[in-house]
Amino acid sequence: MSTGEEALELFEREDYTCDLLVSNVVLPGMNGRELYERLETQRPGLPALFVSGYSHDVLATTGLPSGAQLLMKPFRTGDITAKIREVLGDRESATPPPPGTTPPAHRQDRAAIDSDSPTVV
Repeated sequence: MSTGEEALELFEREDYTCDLLVSNVVLPGMNGRELYERLETQRPGLPALFVSGYSHDVLATTGLPSGAQLLMKPFRTGDITAKIREVLGDRESATPPPPGTTPPAHRQDRAAIDSDSPTVV
């Protein structure tokens, strides 16, 4: 995806679930904050991670939603992976399996990351 409108279309599909919005601050058509505000009306409390290569002066003009995290470009794969884990928290270890059951196999994190893409899916 390269626009906020494409992200909205994907988010509105019935078969699509989203645990985290990862968006550039600056997008064609609408900025990342506007995208988040539209998505958040459908999914209150949606966690958000914004990425940007712009200076803090530009970011001050655009602003970030309350509670959103920011990762400055350029970054390494390990940086974004750590930030995603920070934003989402360690959900799998937070809830132990019921006694007498086997915990599910660790799920591989899947991410399609494109520097022009507003989302990670």
